[in-house]
Order: sequence, then structure tokens, then C-alpha cells
Amino acid sequence: MEALLSKPARNKMAAIFGLGLGVFYMISATVSYLQASHFFPFYAAKTIGYILYFVLMGLCAARIRKANGGYISFKDMYSAVIIMILISSTIYFIYNFIYIEYIDTQFVYKLKSAMITWMEQMKTPDEAINSTAEKFDKQIAESQKFNLGNNVLGYFSNILVDCLVGLLVAVINRKTPPLVEQSF
Repeated sequence: MEALLSKPARNKMAAIFGLGLGVFYMISATVSYLQASHFFPFYAAKTIGYILYFVLMGLCAARIRKANGGYISFKDMYSAVIIMILISSTIYFIYNFIYIEYIDTQFVYKLKSAMITWMEQMKTPDEAINSTAEKFDKQIAESQKFNLGNNVLGYFSNILVDCLVGLLVAVINRKTPPLVEQSF
């Protein structure tokens, strides 16, 4: 059985889905960033957004398989997933940088405050709270200096994690056609 989608058509479809996933990534990030002053809601929103991102990616992958006649090899599915991840992660990376640098310049301070408040509520010893505050201060000071190397490393680290989860999405959505015996 031949594939109904050519490689360029499949890649175009994956790119369009990647744009949609990128927009979703931005929206879910904004929802979680608005909760930065509250420890649990922030991390809950981040976790739920990340899970929904991969559920949506799985649905997009299923649409690509369906457009391909219901069957697609692992290689073709994973390449489509990689395209979706690269596009959506790039959109998220740019948005994240703009949000933290220009939209909410107090974001990291809100996060620090929320973490310290949570630690105090959990009756954490003062030494641990002070140590955490110092680590936050050091990270904040380092983030004030733009470092292209660290930013690119963070970007590729996120892509690596996304690609590992994307493997699962590709495995779930791949479907090879049944072998048909040919009679002579």
C-alpha cells in the first residue's frame, strides 16, 4: 500500500500542527506564569500544560497517520513529530524570552517569593530557606547577563526532553500495514 501523503506534504502538515502547538505552548505558559506568585498553582499549571501539549501532539500525529491512509512507519511518524517539536519549541523559546525580559520583568522574583513562602509554610529550617534564597539570587544575577551559550543550551535541553517524549507519541501513532500474501 502506498502512502497517500508525499514527504513534503507530510512535513507541511507537521509544520502547520507545530505552529498550532507553539501557540498552545504560549497560552499554557502564560496561564502558568500568571500563577508565579503561588507555588502549587504555578507548577500544577506547568505540569497540566505540558501533559496537554503532548496529548495534542498525539492527536496531531493521529491526523497525519489518517491523512496517510491510516498507516505510517515509525520513521515517518517520528520525523513528523520532530518537526512539530522543533517549530513549537522555537515559538515557546522566543515567547519565553520576551515574556521574562520585557512583559513581566519581576517574574523570577515572584517565583522566588512563592518558593520561600511555601518553604516557610512547610516549616523548613531557616538554613535551608536561606540557602535556597541565595541560590535564587545567584541565578537571578546570572540571568541578568545575557549568555547566548546558556540560552541555546537550555533550548536544546528542552528539545531533547521533548524528543524523548515525542518517541512515545511516535510509537503510539505508528501503524504499519498488514502483510498481504501474494498468490501466483
